[in-house]
Amino acid sequence: MITLQEVIQIGILRKPHATRGEIVCELQNDCFDLADPDYLILELDHILVPFFIEEYRFTTGDTVLVKFCDIDTAEQALRLTGAKVYLHQRQLPQDIELQQSVGSFVGYQVVEREKGLLGRVVEVDTSTVNTLLVLDNGLLLPFHEDLVQAVDADLRQITMSVPEGLLHLSDLSDII
Repeated sequence: MITLQEVIQIGILRKPHATRGEIVCELQNDCFDLADPDYLILELDHILVPFFIEEYRFTTGDTVLVKFCDIDTAEQALRLTGAKVYLHQRQLPQDIELQQSVGSFVGYQVVEREKGLLGRVVEVDTSTVNTLLVLDNGLLLPFHEDLVQAVDADLRQITMSVPEGLLHLSDLSDII
C-alpha cells in the first residue's frame, strides 16, 4: 500500500479534454518534468491509486494533458476530476534536491522550535507573491527563508521559528 509519506503531490486533475479520455492536470511544481513518469498516483476516496500513463503532452508550463491507460472516454475521465496527483519519491532522479520544489513539502510535518508540532502540510499555496504552507488544522504559514530553520527530508519535517502573532491569527476569525 502506498502512503502519503512516500509520495510528493505534483498537481490536481481539473477537467476532461475532448472525447478520448484525456484530462487536464494542473501542475503545482516541476517534479513531473524531472521524473518523466510511467505512472501517476491519484488520491481517490482517500486511497492512493497508481494509474499508468498512455501518453501526455504539455499545453502550458503548468498544465499537461494526460491520457491514462484504460480511461478511454470523457465520462471516465470526468470521474477523476478533482483528484490530487502524486509522484512516488523513487520516481525522481536521486541527484535532485526535493527542497527545490516547494510543492514537494506536502506531507511534511511542521514543527515550531519552541511550541512543537504545528501540523502536517496538506497544500502549498503559490497563488500569491507570498508562498503559504496550508496545514491540516487550517493554519496558514508563510514559507519564507527567515522563518525556516531547517528542513529534514529523511524525517519529512520542516522546523520553523514562527512569530507568536502568526500562530494566533486564526483565533481572530472567532471575533470577526
